Amino acid sequence: MNNFKKAALTSLVLAGMAVGSAQAADPTAVVVWTGKVPAINAGDTLLITGLGGDLSPVTGTLAPNIDGTFVSPTLLLESHANDGTAEAPVVGALQAATWTLKAAEIAYAGSPQLDQVAEVKINGEVVAVNAALTGTTDSIGVTIAQTQALTADVSGQDVQASVTLLATSI
Repeated sequence: MNNFKKAALTSLVLAGMAVGSAQAADPTAVVVWTGKVPAINAGDTLLITGLGGDLSPVTGTLAPNIDGTFVSPTLLLESHANDGTAEAPVVGALQAATWTLKAAEIAYAGSPQLDQVAEVKINGEVVAVNAALTGTTDSIGVTIAQTQALTADVSGQDVQASVTLLATSI
């Protein structure tokens, strides 16, 4: 009888485990926020700002396609005289500048893709890294795009794009 009780108890435990594993699993999700800390560094005589002389960091959002391609919305920047110092900038009058693209970076899940093609436009003109916008102006609109579908599966990954610009006074 004692062996019978042990066998029955073991059977009940195993049956309970089988019933538990037959239940549907609850879904889970991972939600992630990422971002690069934007920076606007004042020069001695010139200052880059957002629209209307706003000194707040200029940021935008991306809506990439499943193949990794995207076109960013246009971000607006202005060049102003710096009526203060580089350490304590004071926004002065709009001032025409030469705008140079110093860097354009795109990362999927924190890493660049080998076949990515970043295209930066300033005022609608495609500008290469270390090249300047044709002519001078006191305000620009900047976009970055990943123009080529990626061979790697980047669906579900975070994408981040950044552009570094240099404004020099005339």
